[in-house]
Amino acid sequence: MTTTIRIDDEVYAWLQKHGRPFESPNTALRRIAKLEPEVLRIAPVKKLQRERSRPGKELQKLWNIPSLHTLSDTAGTFYQNLKQFPGALCDRHGYIIFKTEKIYRNTDGVQVGAKTNVPKGISTLKGYVKKE
Repeated sequence: MTTTIRIDDEVYAWLQKHGRPFESPNTALRRIAKLEPEVLRIAPVKKLQRERSRPGKELQKLWNIPSLHTLSDTAGTFYQNLKQFPGALCDRHGYIIFKTEKIYRNTDGVQVGAKTNVPKGISTLKGYVKKE
């Protein structure tokens, strides 16, 4: 978000004196006030976009996963619920298969409610298959 502010001639002259060549007034004020540079505030968003996980169907084909329903999450911790079995949950490094709904709902470390939560990640579960 940007906001327009008005400054008098004396403040503008001070800002020009303390600014660097080709530096915008906003960048100069951030530097002088020791605020985080705007570039650093934007970088994590771009990083997250680069790390988006591939869709479950794509990973199922790529890794030849024998499942009827495959879901993915980059971190391997939060998913929609599996609806068909055998079903698979994937992270960016591998997957785990649940042969039946009963096994899926009763696996230690897997919390099935409105969504599926695996707080420690699927890579910590017995039966996890590592891929690269």
